[in-house]
Amino acid sequence: MNTRLTNFDRPRRRGVSLVMVTALVATASVMAMAVLSNSTLQATASAGQTTVVQADALAESAMNKGLYYLQNVDNAKCPATIAAMGTYTENDQTLGNSVDGKFHLVVKGVGTGKWEITATGIANATSGPITRKLVSTVEANYFGYALAFGPTGSPALPADVTVTGDVYAPAAITNNGTINGVLYGGTPSNNGAATAVKSVSSLLVTPLPSRTQANHYAISYTFSSKTGSRAQLPSNNLTNVTLGPTLLNPAGVYYYSSDVTFNGNVKINGTLVLNTPAKLKIKGAGNAITAQTGTPAVPALVCDSDVQFVADGGALDVTGLAWLGGKVTKSGTTGTTCQLNITGALLAYDGTALDAGVPTTITYNRAKASVPSFWLNLTRPPPPTSLTVLNWAN
Repeated sequence: MNTRLTNFDRPRRRGVSLVMVTALVATASVMAMAVLSNSTLQATASAGQTTVVQADALAESAMNKGLYYLQNVDNAKCPATIAAMGTYTENDQTLGNSVDGKFHLVVKGVGTGKWEITATGIANATSGPITRKLVSTVEANYFGYALAFGPTGSPALPADVTVTGDVYAPAAITNNGTINGVLYGGTPSNNGAATAVKSVSSLLVTPLPSRTQANHYAISYTFSSKTGSRAQLPSNNLTNVTLGPTLLNPAGVYYYSSDVTFNGNVKINGTLVLNTPAKLKIKGAGNAITAQTGTPAVPALVCDSDVQFVADGGALDVTGLAWLGGKVTKSGTTGTTCQLNITGALLAYDGTALDAGVPTTITYNRAKASVPSFWLNLTRPPPPTSLTVLNWAN
């Protein structure tokens, strides 16, 4: 049988082809729109991320500027308001035409030697500005070495001296003892033990005050929001005595202007100041001087002359900053059964301050050593050795 294609079949097939082509074109259009939409989203996300990074960078720039001010708090590079522990503000600061955006900076004093830095970066985006904020509390560290010597002399550490922390001398220094830290010196020589030895021509150091520059608390002082005055020791020959803060002497500062002998179990919970030419003589055990904790920080011992061990078995523990205008020495004793322990720092203005024969242990404590008020008659704080970030938030 012959089969013929009728005229009615051809239009139907052409209609099916048209539907298929239309469907393919629609599918391609949808796919193209999806690709375009995805590309647009990716471009938008990338631009947004770039803006966030830029805002972070602006905030970090502001923070770095605040830290720079604090590192130079002793000089004109730092605004006077910051040095005076006030609140200093810089708004709408830019980094030049090549950097889009700006930053705000606020540096506020929050206690002696402590500041709060608030750094805000603002970057521009098509959807509006993006803001990032960093906040940190920073403390300046003063007298940042366990043992630091004055500008004169060529000190030598005896074999019976152990230091945990760094040691600094501006000129020549010889170590015969043990330093669990770095020995810094203009011309250092190590015959003992040290973690490292470094020759330095310039170093961030809080300078040691001289006798006339060191605070002897001879006039009234303020301590933890209380005003007081130092008091004279009840005697220059002490045994089994404990002295500390009083209503009129809130930091427990005691002084004497002639030699003072600790015969044993003498405890001063405060500060001992011995004016020239007074010596501190150690005759018995159980003696301790512990600086009070408060604001502003105070030293534990200010001795214009010598700390002298005058009997076997003599011992002294000092907790806080100790300033010595003379020497650690011995008289009438072999010294081998004596002991001097310092937790904080020792500022030895005399370049030959440590005699052999008195076992001495010095352990650095940053918080106890940092006493910026120990310098007298400064219009600004002294140069900090370093800065410590106490907390950081963003």
